[in-house]
Amino acid sequence: MIGVFVGIVLAGATGHVAAAEPFVKKSLDGACLPMSHPEFYETKIYVRKNTMQECVASGGKEEHEPPPDEDGEVQAASSGGSAVNG
Repeated sequence: MIGVFVGIVLAGATGHVAAAEPFVKKSLDGACLPMSHPEFYETKIYVRKNTMQECVASGGKEEHEPPPDEDGEVQAASSGGSAVNG
């Protein structure tokens, strides 16, 4: 009985967790935000796209990182909301 328990514990310990796949968020205003964009994590209402090309082909516009301000900080606006698949 103990051997079975140890086997289950070891099997669970060797399982791997898949890393999050990178994707692009298409915001409600049509902005295509890659994970490197400062607004990516602040944007809550979006349509998930697998690539930038897929986002642009769906009518989105590619967003580039805004230039830093005088203090070297990148300012980001929030889009708020939740994910929408499509």
